[in-house]
Amino acid sequence: MKYRVHLYVTIRFVLEGVQASSQLEAIEKAEKDLLPDLNHGLMDSYEREYADEVTGYLVDEEGDEEFLKSRSYDQDKKPITAPPSEEKAKFQCENCEKLWTEEECEWIGRLTAKHILERFQRGDSFTDLECPECGALCH
Repeated sequence: MKYRVHLYVTIRFVLEGVQASSQLEAIEKAEKDLLPDLNHGLMDSYEREYADEVTGYLVDEEGDEEFLKSRSYDQDKKPITAPPSEEKAKFQCENCEKLWTEEECEWIGRLTAKHILERFQRGDSFTDLECPECGALCH
């Protein structure tokens, strides 16, 4: 599988000699000068450096033209939300952490209750759905 990964990183820009009557006004003027240039790809005229901070990620799957499997992650690489374009309820695999609709999951209710209950630990929420990819339970 191939992915397109978007890294949201912090870049420090330095704008020298901003004339203003207060620090807040200086911030507003710096934003007004810098942000339009960033949107037009005109960064070369500014002193800048990577600030050693990744604030988030977005991952798209190759071939998913409608971005139904795209997923956002926070700076600790924890999923933020299910893909926003999904309207159906999603169940997450407890092993591979992929999201599936109920229709995509294998229904394991056909197994005896004994076999299902052997797969739970004390305090687990009950489910009768199984990951179609790795076979772990989906909640």
